[in-house]
Amino acid sequence: MAKHELISTAEAAKRKDCSRNAILAAIQRKAIDGEHLGAQYVVRANPKFDRWQPSAKRQRAGRESRSG
Repeated sequence: MAKHELISTAEAAKRKDCSRNAILAAIQRKAIDGEHLGAQYVVRANPKFDRWQPSAKRQRAGRESRSG
C-alpha cells in the first residue's frame, strides 16, 4: 500500500477552498479518507482527495448564512 501525506483538516480545507466542516462531512461520508489521530481527524492526501471537490451549492449556502 502506497504511503500518502497526512494533513490536518484545516490544511485540507485550505487546499480545497472550503470549510473545515465540509472536510469533516466528507470524511464521515467516506468521500475522502480520514482517520483519528489523537483527538483530531487527519486527511490522507491521496488521489481520492485530489479528485474530491466540495459542493459549490453547499459552500455558497454556508457563506451566505454567515454573512447575515
